[in-house]
Amino acid sequence: CGAGGSTGVTAAVKLDHYPDVGSLHPRPMPYRELRSRLKAFGIVEHQSTGRTSRRFFVRRDAPDSGPFYPVNCKGEGREIEIPEIHALLRRFDIKPAAFWA
Repeated sequence: CGAGGSTGVTAAVKLDHYPDVGSLHPRPMPYRELRSRLKAFGIVEHQSTGRTSRRFFVRRDAPDSGPFYPVNCKGEGREIEIPEIHALLRRFDIKPAAFWA
């Protein structure tokens, strides 16, 4: 292996980056489950006509003027990783502890 090569070991996500999570155990989740959980916080998938592999989450009450977050989705079962989920939660000001509860 040269400098900067992969060791083949997957890095574990450190929860100290997410202090609001506490004792909860965040895990990657399928896109369809993420969409379902976000709906409880007023975040919905925007029905856009752009690229089919990129979907946008927006606030239900301000779909055209509020914040949005794009997610690459190559299928409803695609696993969305924890860092991407937490970036989405920060964009919409959702407390991680409330989301993971």
